[in-house]
Amino acid sequence: TDEVIREAADRHCVCPFELALALTELSDVTLMDLNYAFDPFVQVKRLFQQRRDLTLLVDEAHHALERVRECLSAELSSRENARLRTLTGKRYGRTHPLYRSLTALTRALRALPPSPSRLDAMPEGLAKLAQDALSQTLGLLREGGYFPELMEALRSYLRFVHASENLSEDVALILEAAGRERTLRLCCLLPGAEIR
Repeated sequence: TDEVIREAADRHCVCPFELALALTELSDVTLMDLNYAFDPFVQVKRLFQQRRDLTLLVDEAHHALERVRECLSAELSSRENARLRTLTGKRYGRTHPLYRSLTALTRALRALPPSPSRLDAMPEGLAKLAQDALSQTLGLLREGGYFPELMEALRSYLRFVHASENLSEDVALILEAAGRERTLRLCCLLPGAEIR
């Protein structure tokens, strides 16, 4: 039970979550959220990439397809980037590398054609700018910088960079426009998917 794991972790001064993960390697049956199997950012790799003698039983499987689609989809928003840029500028100044990176990314997004459309390919240079924004966000976190919007952006950039590195015919690139703002969505099209 959770209580037994917490007590054992406290007794041995180890992280209860890490202890629970270690126990999964020894167990015959493990119950967990399906994100730990399918989401590339929270997947329990020691189970799903190292073990071969594994059977996965998914409860509520009719929800699995939509949740996996969500895990593998991503979006970049010029509005959200501009908001993060403003917060970064106020806290760390306009010369901070993250501020400059967000400026370039926001400009590139806003320079995309205004009509909403399904794109045939990733706009040139956009994946590199997103990767730079991710690197600069991680750099600021390593420096000890933190604010809630930064963590939100980190998750967004991680998902976008991962999705852009794994583009295939199963991913639709959808550009949405609202005034000068643009949102580029990478939508995973697993079987039965609809673009929304």
